[in-house]
Amino acid sequence: MRRVPASVAIVTVAHVDPESGEHLPMGIAVSSMTTVTLDPPTISFNIKEPSQALQAIRASQGCFRVHWLGSKADGISVIQQFTQGNSRDALRQRHHVKIPQKDSSSAATAFSAPQVDAPDCLIAAAECILTHELPVGDHVILVAQIKSVDVSDRSDLAMAYADGSYRIVGPAFRSTPKRGPLQTLEETHRELSVTYDWPTLLGDEDRYQYADRLRSYLSETFDPSDDPKNVYERLHPLTRHHTLALGIQLRSLILEAQGKKARGDQETMPAFYGQLSSPAMLELQDRMVQFVEADRRFLRISYSDLLRFLDVHEGSCSVLPSDLLEPLRARGMISPFERLGSINEISAGDKSVLAMEHYEDQMRAKVSSATGYMTVDEVIRSTHHAIVSAGTGNAKLKKHSFTRNFINMRRLKVECLENVAPCWQYDFTGHLNPEETRVILCRFIDDRIVASLDEHPELHTDAVVLDFMRKNGIHPLTTGLNFVFIRNKITHMNDTIKLPHGMHNDRVTALRSQVEEWLHHYFDDSITLDDLTSRIERFVQTSPLRATIWTNSDILAAVAVSERTTLHTPLTEGNKTSASIEESKVLDSLLAEALKKRHGSGTEEENLAIANCLKERYNIDLSQRTTADSLADDPGPSPRADTVLQSEGSAG
Repeated sequence: MRRVPASVAIVTVAHVDPESGEHLPMGIAVSSMTTVTLDPPTISFNIKEPSQALQAIRASQGCFRVHWLGSKADGISVIQQFTQGNSRDALRQRHHVKIPQKDSSSAATAFSAPQVDAPDCLIAAAECILTHELPVGDHVILVAQIKSVDVSDRSDLAMAYADGSYRIVGPAFRSTPKRGPLQTLEETHRELSVTYDWPTLLGDEDRYQYADRLRSYLSETFDPSDDPKNVYERLHPLTRHHTLALGIQLRSLILEAQGKKARGDQETMPAFYGQLSSPAMLELQDRMVQFVEADRRFLRISYSDLLRFLDVHEGSCSVLPSDLLEPLRARGMISPFERLGSINEISAGDKSVLAMEHYEDQMRAKVSSATGYMTVDEVIRSTHHAIVSAGTGNAKLKKHSFTRNFINMRRLKVECLENVAPCWQYDFTGHLNPEETRVILCRFIDDRIVASLDEHPELHTDAVVLDFMRKNGIHPLTTGLNFVFIRNKITHMNDTIKLPHGMHNDRVTALRSQVEEWLHHYFDDSITLDDLTSRIERFVQTSPLRATIWTNSDILAAVAVSERTTLHTPLTEGNKTSASIEESKVLDSLLAEALKKRHGSGTEEENLAIANCLKERYNIDLSQRTTADSLADDPGPSPRADTVLQSEGSAG
């Protein structure tokens, strides 16, 4: 193992001399540091016992700091200061260490650990907290979670150690071909589809993590001399759902990985992508106003360049040219819009935002001319045909990314075709809150699981999503949940299920099991009766109309529990056979009590809806109640013990 290179890191920990009260630069150099997981970010390393550094880590509640240094002479000098133990003499030699001055009575944190102050060679430093210890022989394996990381702008690699000496990591070895025979298409697809395996809905952290994974894949798989266009054509089919969902510009990322542009989040990771919420759209419009106030030439550059300057993802953002120009007109910065008679009146080669607004107007007119009721699939096909037909007068328009964008831009379809299907009734609009997100997520997943066996695999994803939204009263421009990505994720789960021979009929069961494991992160595993009662009452108070029309599954999802959540009641204390909410049959009792309490304190519409719901669903006729009955219905301790006991008894 001496000839196997190992990473080198310095671990520092807060330590106070018990005699003098002096803060000491306690630390140790380790050559066993490695990553364990990326989510959550976890590292491990070994320390030989006995060790003052190990004792200090334990005394500091597991808090410490890790430093990685570059492979230069200065880095070696700093590392060697931490290889001689923690004697008085060794501590005095540590000149490159800053010790945050803390009150000796304060609780230790990773931020109070000594900090290696060597900007000429420090690559990164991480604040960590110990999570596991595993004694092995005369060593202890320490596992820790990284809480924060500071990374310098240095480009060199970290120090390595092999055969008793510190080593500089050499240039990357490029084989030809690189991965061709080593990695099958299936393996490549699995590696680049990793977002489908992540447990949570995608967020900013996932966005940066996937971009880093793509950077690593590009650097390991392709040469800098490879044609970026060919690289894009190979990767785009495998990554397009992920890069669109996460707002990553693949072309820009390829150029960055090849060293043909500086690494930076702008362009590669635009600030505006996907279906923009109202606050995000206002922020973008303010930015447009500022740009034009500073330089009116932004109105004449190509639309693609304008979006790039505005930090907009051209391929997936819902912004339209009119969105950028309307605030300018409101301020009198440009003239009012005048409709052209034909798309051919636009100057040849004009690709400015002003020209694109005319294309948008022509497309809207074409699409809005559709008459009669159409199914969602027919709407999609009609819109696609209308948009393509709108560009026949200008051959260059067909090749422009703006037009290709519109083909898949749901917003244009919806705004132009809302008069085609006026029967849509919207229960969900605007930006979804967490409660609504859980409800819709569960509905959508149930819908996709049922459809997984007989749905045509080539059915357009947007058609599937729009049809679901129509049936569930969700406005198509609602933000906060990426339906297309979730549909693709479930399809991926279904396609990758491996069942024993002869058990294909169990595919739905297996798929549902996988999905429930994924959803596990959004719902409580267990809940007390008092907590459930409180959540149900709060939901009914804030959303009385939804409480009368939503299913029990919807209401449970809204309050962050599921039918399989374990319910703890006074009868189950100390009992290992606690029932689930579904088995306990208690939900109807809680809902009925909460609705009776809410009745009379809302609007006429709310009171009527509650009365009808209680009568039809629970056989409770409020019109027959006397004043004494109303007083008797005051629930006091909620819910009534006899109701709960009876409900639990009926569960067997």
